[in-house]
Amino acid sequence: MQVLVAARIVSALLVPRRGAGAERRIVMSAIGEKQGDFTGTITSVTITETEAVVTFEEDTLGLVLGTATFGRAIDPEGETGPFTVHAKVLLAEGGTLSVRGTGAWRKTGPQQWEEKAILLGNGGERFFVVDEFDLAARTTKGVYYALD
Repeated sequence: MQVLVAARIVSALLVPRRGAGAERRIVMSAIGEKQGDFTGTITSVTITETEAVVTFEEDTLGLVLGTATFGRAIDPEGETGPFTVHAKVLLAEGGTLSVRGTGAWRKTGPQQWEEKAILLGNGGERFFVVDEFDLAARTTKGVYYALD
C-alpha cells in the first residue's frame, strides 16, 4: 500500500571537534517535505478532571476518524500540556491506516488549542503534524510532514 513518499527529517552530520577528544556533535536538519493540509470537524468533546477528549473526522487521505486527548496543563497558567492521538484512516483508494501519536498542546486563543505531534502508522510511516483545534467553531485544520 503506497501511502506517502517519505522524506528524511534528520541528516546527521558527525563533525569531529578540534582538540584531543574524538567527540562528535549531531546537527539536525529541518523536518521532511510537506505532505498535505487537512481540515476536519469536531464531533464530540468530553471533559474530565484530568483531560479533554476530542473526537474528530478529517479529510486527510480519505476519511480520518480519531480521538485526541489533551492532558492536564503542566504550567501554572494552564496553557500547555501533553497530547495523544489515535486514529483510523479510511484511505480514498481503499484500505486503511491506523495511526497513533504523542506530542504537546498549547493554548492559542480563548477556545483554541494547537497541537504538535509525531504520529506512527501501522505500516511504519512517521509523520509530524501541526493541528489547530477550535472548540467554539468545532473545527480542526492543519498540516502534516513526512519524517522519513
